[in-house]
Amino acid sequence: SKVAAPVAKLGDDVQSIIKSVVESTDCEDGRKRSSGWQPRDVYKAFSLLPSKHLPQVQREASEHRSLLRVAESKLDDAGFGVFAVRPFKAGMILCRFEGALTAATKKPAVRSQDSILTLAKKKVKAPGSKESAMKLGSSAARHEVAELQRMKSYMLSLRSAGGWVLDGSPIARALRRGSKAVELRVLCPGGKQNKVLRPIDEVGVGCMVNHGTKETANAQFILMKSDRSGFLPSEAYLQATRDIAAGEELLTRYGNAESTVWD
Repeated sequence: SKVAAPVAKLGDDVQSIIKSVVESTDCEDGRKRSSGWQPRDVYKAFSLLPSKHLPQVQREASEHRSLLRVAESKLDDAGFGVFAVRPFKAGMILCRFEGALTAATKKPAVRSQDSILTLAKKKVKAPGSKESAMKLGSSAARHEVAELQRMKSYMLSLRSAGGWVLDGSPIARALRRGSKAVELRVLCPGGKQNKVLRPIDEVGVGCMVNHGTKETANAQFILMKSDRSGFLPSEAYLQATRDIAAGEELLTRYGNAESTVWD
């Protein structure tokens, strides 16, 4: 019998686990025979697909979660990215974009950089000269500006699916801190939002996938209706648009208007 593929975690070395992952599968391309995967068309980016396909897509994304690794991106100033630790075929569902569910009408209060700098300088109390306090305040403010921009980069709009926004920043923070679980807000059929605690190794890491160009992108987001009534928000998944090699970073195009949050 084959051993289970190791769970890919932040900080693991891609090359060191590729061999063990491939050895734990039955096919040359790293695909498990037990998954029953059949070749699938590469859909149009941000296509809204019927709910009848959701169980198979969910199962495939779940099976592939442990075959992805979050690590330092190869792109300049991109922070972390997501890497394949075994080959994937075009059309395969790689992972889900998960996050806290937010109504798109609830635009966060993002102050301008100048206003944040002014506020931080007033709040910071530092020993020594007034100049040192101002310098410390400016540093703290710039950090806050950078953090706001970084948090916004983990969001995905579901405009054609009810106007919801997925905020992946809680997942990004949990991964950076090495947390074992993350708390997310989910929408229930009755319309109430509940908080659920999810093991970090089971949460989809679509929010960590970096932007690529038309030439370098190897994946795209598709949307799946989560119920026939259309009441619940659609779910977003990352699909391979071409064959992906072991050790390759996943890249997708965020330029589509569908993925722009709060223009």
